[in-house]
Amino acid sequence: MAQVARPRLEKMQGRFASIGEVRGLGPMLALELVKDRRTKEPAPELTTQVLRACHRRGLIVLKSGLYENVVRLHIPFVATDEDVNQGLDILEQALEEGEAEEGEAYVA
Repeated sequence: MAQVARPRLEKMQGRFASIGEVRGLGPMLALELVKDRRTKEPAPELTTQVLRACHRRGLIVLKSGLYENVVRLHIPFVATDEDVNQGLDILEQALEEGEAEEGEAYVA
């Protein structure tokens, strides 16, 4: 599961300027969402938008971090690769929607 999720999240980081960092170990992974990768300015509003979009689509993710700008993923040990990819598809759609709703230019 993590061998599927981590590389895909890192690929998303290349696509979405708002993903400042991908971190975690095994099935516990996180995305830090930022307005500017250079300054690491937190993007808590975007994080909230992404969480809401995920929840609407049936994916439960958590928000954490001192600035509430971290999306936490806890992948169940029993999840198949297909399950993981389906969840990551939802997360990717939520990031697209969240960036569009926020209407801000995120800086890579």
